[in-house]
Amino acid sequence: MNTKLILAASGMAVASSLFAQGDSAPPDIGLAELLNMEISVASKQAEKITDAAGVISVITKDEIRRFGGITLRDVLERMPSITASHAGFTERYGIASRGDQIKVTSGHNLLLINGRPTREIVEGGISSEMYAAFPINIIERIEVIRGPGSVLYGSDAFSTVINIVTMDGDNTKVAATLLGGSDGANGVNGFATLGKNDLKVTLSGRYMDKGDKQIMYSYADDNDNIITENITREDVAGSGFVDLKYKGLSLTNSYNAYNTSFFIGTDPQDDGLNHYRKNFTNLGYSTAAKDGWDMDFNVTYNYATLESHGEGIHINRKSNDLVAEMTNHIKVGSRSRLIVGALYNLRKGSEYDDALERNSSDAKINGVALYSQLDYWALDNLKLIGGFQANKIEDTDFNIVPRFGAIWYPIPKLNVKALYSSAFRAASINERYIDHPVIQGNSDLAPETIHAFDLGLNYQGEKFMLGLNYFYSEQFNIINFDYTSFPLTYQNNGEIDFHGVELEGKYFASKELYVVGSLLYQENVNQEGVENTTAVANMGGKIGISYAAQNGLTLSIFDIYQGDLGDVFESTNNPQAEAHNILNLYGSANLKRLISGKDAGEITVFCQVDNVFGDDVWTPILGADAYHNTIPSVIGRSVYFGVKVGFN
Repeated sequence: MNTKLILAASGMAVASSLFAQGDSAPPDIGLAELLNMEISVASKQAEKITDAAGVISVITKDEIRRFGGITLRDVLERMPSITASHAGFTERYGIASRGDQIKVTSGHNLLLINGRPTREIVEGGISSEMYAAFPINIIERIEVIRGPGSVLYGSDAFSTVINIVTMDGDNTKVAATLLGGSDGANGVNGFATLGKNDLKVTLSGRYMDKGDKQIMYSYADDNDNIITENITREDVAGSGFVDLKYKGLSLTNSYNAYNTSFFIGTDPQDDGLNHYRKNFTNLGYSTAAKDGWDMDFNVTYNYATLESHGEGIHINRKSNDLVAEMTNHIKVGSRSRLIVGALYNLRKGSEYDDALERNSSDAKINGVALYSQLDYWALDNLKLIGGFQANKIEDTDFNIVPRFGAIWYPIPKLNVKALYSSAFRAASINERYIDHPVIQGNSDLAPETIHAFDLGLNYQGEKFMLGLNYFYSEQFNIINFDYTSFPLTYQNNGEIDFHGVELEGKYFASKELYVVGSLLYQENVNQEGVENTTAVANMGGKIGISYAAQNGLTLSIFDIYQGDLGDVFESTNNPQAEAHNILNLYGSANLKRLISGKDAGEITVFCQVDNVFGDDVWTPILGADAYHNTIPSVIGRSVYFGVKVGFN
């Protein structure tokens, strides 16, 4: 890793030294602006990152502009402790946080759009279409809280909560991008914003075909002979986004679609294509009841489908998730803020199996919850946090999850965070009710539960920030198959403990030169005393270096290192899940700024190279075949190039 990274960094430094300095505006944001930025993911109301009740990282639109990225997952993978994963045949484009990839979906992560949840509830947690298709060109920032968040967000806010904050239409902007690339890749995206009086409008559309990758894939036939075939992987995504705001009223709609190949670890003839669709809609209204008391009303609806078609698999899923919620933000004196909210949740889903010629699952589940959180400055340098959510899901016991914490500033710019929180993930429709000759649901399943503790030390200076955090979590009632019986039946038969250390740093050497990096070391042990059985390495590291000149030239590198998973994931047919580096390069030139020295609008040409050294990365298949085979995660080098035209 070190030799490759040093060579790439040296090349970037030489190239950046050739950039001439213009007299136009510098890049968008510096560390001071980042530290003073207000985020909302930790408490549903605006606050500084340093004061928020959680271990929080933020990626701004400036970082996205500096380092590029084709998909939302490309951007998220650069965040501390986040690992890209391919968990199973249904979750083809997922992520894991702090090593927690024990599910075959991304069900331990809750994804929010402007603070509102996106969920899939049939299998429970599939987000491939969001990570592959969501338009990153309209993102203002991404707020990530590493650790439980169910006190305010309910089910699935288990290991991580990711809040995508989109641009407001404060003024009129229009931009469009065309790109092409290796393996026949091609795409187009665009956005427009409009701000007039109290009306704010944001529109976006995106289409991306990453081209067809050729993969040599091996499997064992019925006689245990190893057969190797050349197969093709498809990767096509599209999305549309609309956000309207008028005074206190808002309407947001996000449609995301993704088509890709799936692998189940046996004969490729049994593999096929997945077609994902998810439509997110939120209607919101905010008003001030009186001085110091604000109220939010939201109705959020997610409709998700998955069609899987292969030689041996033909399923069609429909997932409906409706949340009606009221939240109150109340100032209690000069030192306290109180949040009180209530919600109603209706989950309805089904799965049709062509082989059975019937629904293998079809159910409707109601749920209600009441939650509250109090933030109290006991001293000028000591903030205390306490909160809970009480929830009742149909045919499940009444449940309470708490949160407690303290944030202490022994000196200015240095704080200590000590946090305890709990969270839950409700059993999905299939986990409770599927009726299939091979798989059986269990209506008596309890929600999965996590108890987590964080202790962090954070320093924020004028040009430099550094965070060191220790985490420990215990997960109970993990829902897995009982492999000792047939048909396979879902059971609460899993427990696993995680602990580890996270290090995150950002350094603005100048407005032009920016360095960001992070390290994660984690260990885990399950209820049988077996160590490190998750599909994420114990050690991972990331480093990015970006030079964005005032004259419109940008050159950046970002390296992602993941360690070896060990012998527990030994593959019998395909390559091992070994240690690897994924080094990405991004360069762009705003020709309009470069030639005229002005910052009005842009004509930008860019080039992005993913996986510069062309390494092939294989990841384990989770589930019954987890210890027997791997599937392709990153295959070879990908090159993209294009042009962006924008007007203000």
